[in-house]
Amino acid sequence: LSTNSAINITGTYAELRNTNNTTSISGSTINLLSDNQIFNIPGGHNLNFSNTSYIRLLAANGLLNFNGSVNINNANATNYIQLGPTSAVVKQINVNNSFAFPIGTASNFLPVTVNSLTGGGNPNFTIGVFEGASTNAQPAGPAAYKPPIVDAIWNIRQNGNNTKDVTLSFGWQNALEGNVFSGLANNQLG
Repeated sequence: LSTNSAINITGTYAELRNTNNTTSISGSTINLLSDNQIFNIPGGHNLNFSNTSYIRLLAANGLLNFNGSVNINNANATNYIQLGPTSAVVKQINVNNSFAFPIGTASNFLPVTVNSLTGGGNPNFTIGVFEGASTNAQPAGPAAYKPPIVDAIWNIRQNGNNTKDVTLSFGWQNALEGNVFSGLANNQLG
């Protein structure tokens, strides 16, 4: 997509296809506007972000599927996948591989990296995130006591019959840190 462009997609299903398997989004957005919408990015695809670009799944229960090997380049706080509170991204992560999910809300970049350890199968991971931490981990749930936490909830599900060990790495904007959390040393977290 060229600079200052937008693609608005309605309906229940869309798939990103490109003859050279590379899509560059520069200063533009792909907006998935319908509830319960599925957006599929096939394996072998390269997705290049630049100049403040987004894929937006802000409607209810949206799902972005990364099938197979998908490479995402230049994701950062101004180039990422924006999710609504009940939308998610799905990706299979093979043994001894990791994948950085460049996700966040409409306001903040909140990435998570899943590092798959040895053993087990190659399960799919479904990952969503929302701001406004709640005591029941649900959007618009009872507010959590926020000073000692990051004010966001990542929902991570490992799908399939073979569960496996993984390590997770989270990122967030400093403004989401509660005033007690922001003063903690690294060895005091977790």
